[in-house]
Amino acid sequence: MQPQNSFNPQNLIQHISSIMPQYCDKCGARHDNKDLEIVFNSNSKAVCKLNCPNCGNSYMIHVNSPAEGMVAAKRSEYKSEITAQEITKFSNIKEIDSNEVIDVFNSLKSVSSIDDFNNLF
Repeated sequence: MQPQNSFNPQNLIQHISSIMPQYCDKCGARHDNKDLEIVFNSNSKAVCKLNCPNCGNSYMIHVNSPAEGMVAAKRSEYKSEITAQEITKFSNIKEIDSNEVIDVFNSLKSVSSIDDFNNLF
């Protein structure tokens, strides 16, 4: 038996489909479960992307695992061309240290051509 606070993909889709918007805020088209993509899933939370197949409007839905049978969710409009697969790929990468950003910035100061850029990497 799975712990109550654990999401499995089937359970997750059922929980989210019960709280996700039924219609697109932008064009009014009806949403279906196939419009929903799981981006990140853990025992305590899940992140899904909801796409409107009619107008392309997208939302990220953040869902906390059910506590005492209640599902808490928050959605926010999502304006990006990044796919759900890319979000998943990059969400599992170690955080970039601020010193790494400064190093790259300083390295780019010396770039004046594409060859210079290629030599950096």
